[in-house]
Amino acid sequence: IYTEAEKPAAGDAEKFTVSVAGSTGNATFIRESAKELKATLTEVKAIGAPEYFRFKPAKSGGYVLFASTGDTGLSVTQLDDDLIATAKGPFNNNLSRDGKKNGNEKYLFSTNLEKGKTYYFTASKSSDEGIAKLAIMPLKSYVDGHFTVKPIVPGRYEYAYGPDAWFSFTPRLNGSYTIRSETADASTSNNPRLKLFDGSDGTQIAWVDGVDGKEDGFSFDFSYTGDFVGGATYYLNQDRTLDDGCEIIIVRNGPVSLAKATITLEKTTCTYTGSAITPAVKEVKLGNTKLVKDTDFTVSYSNNVNVGTATVTITGKGDCTGTAKTTFTITKPTNPKPQPKPVTGIKLNKSDAVVKVGGTLQLTVTFTPADADDKTVTWSTDKKAVASVSKTGKVTAKAGGKAVITAKASNGKEAKCTVKVAEMTLNDNELVVQKGKTSSAIKVTCKNDSVKSAKSGKKAVATASFKGKTIKVKGVKPGKQRSL
Repeated sequence: IYTEAEKPAAGDAEKFTVSVAGSTGNATFIRESAKELKATLTEVKAIGAPEYFRFKPAKSGGYVLFASTGDTGLSVTQLDDDLIATAKGPFNNNLSRDGKKNGNEKYLFSTNLEKGKTYYFTASKSSDEGIAKLAIMPLKSYVDGHFTVKPIVPGRYEYAYGPDAWFSFTPRLNGSYTIRSETADASTSNNPRLKLFDGSDGTQIAWVDGVDGKEDGFSFDFSYTGDFVGGATYYLNQDRTLDDGCEIIIVRNGPVSLAKATITLEKTTCTYTGSAITPAVKEVKLGNTKLVKDTDFTVSYSNNVNVGTATVTITGKGDCTGTAKTTFTITKPTNPKPQPKPVTGIKLNKSDAVVKVGGTLQLTVTFTPADADDKTVTWSTDKKAVASVSKTGKVTAKAGGKAVITAKASNGKEAKCTVKVAEMTLNDNELVVQKGKTSSAIKVTCKNDSVKSAKSGKKAVATASFKGKTIKVKGVKPGKQRSL
């Protein structure tokens, strides 16, 4: 017990043993006299009686308290916020386990600390036979500087034995993962507890312990399931030393949704061309992970021809599911060219016709649209011996039969006309008839048509009549009639 006037000078705290709790003066004394803990080892001089230390983190995150003890034991306790009670927090443990040794340096315990807040500890060594030193630093710096961290690949078992075993886990994709640790050691006190840390700042995220565990035969299986960020790094460390160690495995729980994926295009503004525009997908990221085309997703485009807003859609593939979309703009050209007007259809003035041998037929084409850019037409006939067609669409009948005339535009649009060539024959092509007499019947054969009437070229010489399928000629006066 001391009065305000008897308060010792700073730095002399090791000469006093404070045994009365609840005094404001006591708390003030501890705050003023406590030594500052740093990342470099600071000697602990007190034997049995407590020596006070303080630490104020420059940033929030996970921190490791560690020591070099030589041949003496070391007891470290964290004080509560009022600096009165002891036995608080994860640092309330004697240095009772072996960690990664660097000379006589041993890893103690880790915890999460807040930026700007001051934390107080007491420490004392068990004897004066050795030198004990204490230090604190960010967990990430400590682990990276003292251990070989082994990466864990999802789906593959890794073996851990004691606090020396540090592992890193960097999921390729966002999503839910389960971490499991298994051991054959059936001791409840020796279950395979693991600590899970955020690799960026060392903050402890969770315990992988027996809360969700189950006994399976002689083995114990403990797990933790949570959401992880793709591309981020996490640390795992075994909290207890087991006779048989433990096996660790990490598995992903189902496919990953692309709903929150971000899409970066090579271009977000394109100029109208009249054809489909497909700017390349430069990058697709889900969290911190860059996804791989044709492994994680496929790409499709829509509304990407005309001026306006076009859409790019990525669709999940493999370990990814769902879709994500982005847009780009199609603008009018600065000096727009006339939009092309292709032929959408052609039509002939006749779809079928009958032409007598030696006769002709002129076919013409109507285009849709009427102002189509290219009105070039190629003409063809499937039977040249029956009917031929010129480059201008003029059909010439050559022999009895049927031929199909085709007009084809330069883009392949077609129109057709079926032409039947009519051919007539008489069973007699030379006739002598007396004046005032009528000839015997002349039989008419007509192919691809029918006879409607018959007439004489010179009615003063002869007349003709047609009935049924025959023609009769009547002489009028002497002379020669050349045509019938």
